Amino acid sequence: KPGQVTVNVLNATTRGGLAQKTADELKKRGFRVGEVSNAPEEYDKKVDGTGLLLGPAASLKSSLTVLGTQLPGAEHRADAARKGATVDLIIGNGFKGLAKGADADAALAALTAPRPAPAVEKKSC
Repeated sequence: KPGQVTVNVLNATTRGGLAQKTADELKKRGFRVGEVSNAPEEYDKKVDGTGLLLGPAASLKSSLTVLGTQLPGAEHRADAARKGATVDLIIGNGFKGLAKGADADAALAALTAPRPAPAVEKKSC
């Protein structure tokens, strides 16, 4: 659930105010927001896609997946040195905005929907 994810929003673009605007929208969508600032030098102006979702390895199938519903197409990457549960959304040059609210809600619902059991094919003798 979004309320269980704390996300730092970091701007790796030259567009000012983008991290704060994005953080405000994520907060409205139920996420907990940590740090809001420019990306560290290793990522600053070096993220070409829509964004990079970065967190500890354990977050790849949990927090980053939930956050990924808000920014489809973003790269998910584990940072082995990372401790704790907080994840980063590093905004890239291809960022146009978060997913539309309805699309993000549908993607979140799909994460929690039970998957149907696989059909078992009956063979006749």
